[in-house]
Amino acid sequence: MTIETKRLCLMPLKAEQLVQWADDMDGLARSVVAEFCNKPDDQLVHALQKRAKAICDAPESWLWHTIWLILHKEDRKVVGHLGFMGEPDDDGVIEFVF
Repeated sequence: MTIETKRLCLMPLKAEQLVQWADDMDGLARSVVAEFCNKPDDQLVHALQKRAKAICDAPESWLWHTIWLILHKEDRKVVGHLGFMGEPDDDGVIEFVF
C-alpha cells in the first residue's frame, strides 16, 4: 500500500523492513527501490526496533505502528519519514511525528 501525490510517495514499512533499515539500509534501499541519504542514528535504530515489535504485537493495526517513508517520486530519494503516535482515538483523531 502506498499513498501518492503528484510529487511524493508515502510508503509504509513492514516489521521486517524496519529491522532491515536498522541492520542493512542498503538492502532495504534495493528492495524498495529508494535512495537513502543518511544512515540511521542510534535514536532512529531504537525507534525502528520498537515499532517492529509493536507491529508484531498488533499486526491487524500495523499501519498505525510503522514508519512511513516519504519518497520524491521523480528520483526515488527518501526525503523524510513519519509515524503515528498510535491508533486513532474515539473521535478519529490521530497524532503523527516526523
